[in-house]
Amino acid sequence: MGIEMTGLSLAALRGDLSMPSTWQEVGEVAKLFIYPIKSLANVQVEQFTVKPYGAQRNQLIDRQFMVVDKKGKMVTARRYPHMNMVVPMVTEAQLVLTYPGMDDIKVDIPRNEAAGATCEVWGEECLGVDSGDRWWGSGFRDGNPAGSSREASRSLVFTNQR
Repeated sequence: MGIEMTGLSLAALRGDLSMPSTWQEVGEVAKLFIYPIKSLANVQVEQFTVKPYGAQRNQLIDRQFMVVDKKGKMVTARRYPHMNMVVPMVTEAQLVLTYPGMDDIKVDIPRNEAAGATCEVWGEECLGVDSGDRWWGSGFRDGNPAGSSREASRSLVFTNQR
C-alpha cells in the first residue's frame, strides 16, 4: 500500500517552502476554533487574529494554558481522551472548567506575574505561571473521571509563556 503525495505536501518534504506561483481554491472555512487549554474542549469563535504565539480572540488565546502533572510534564488527551470533555470558559479575570457530574473549577488568571514555574512540553522545558492545584482530585484521579485505585496526580493549570 503506497502513500500518495502531491503539491505542497510533497514539496514540503523536499524542502521547497516557497510560495506557489498560482493558487487553486480547494475549500472554505466553515468554523473556527480556539483551544484555550491544551487537550481540553474547543471554543468556537467567529473570527480571530493571528499573533506570533497563535490565534487570539479577546481573552481567548490558543493553548495559552495547559495541564501538567506533579512533575511539571504536560498532560494531554492522547493519554486521557476524556480531557476533551472538559469545557473551558475564559473571562477577563477567570478561567472556569466544567466537566459532566463534577463541580466547576474556577481559577483566577494570573496577570503581570513573572513566569517562574518550570514545566515540560514534548521534552522541551518552558516557563509558566503556576495557577495552583486546580484539578478534580479523587473524582478525576490520574485523568480518569470515574476514579481509580492509583493515587491522584497533582495536576496544575499553567499559563503557557511563549
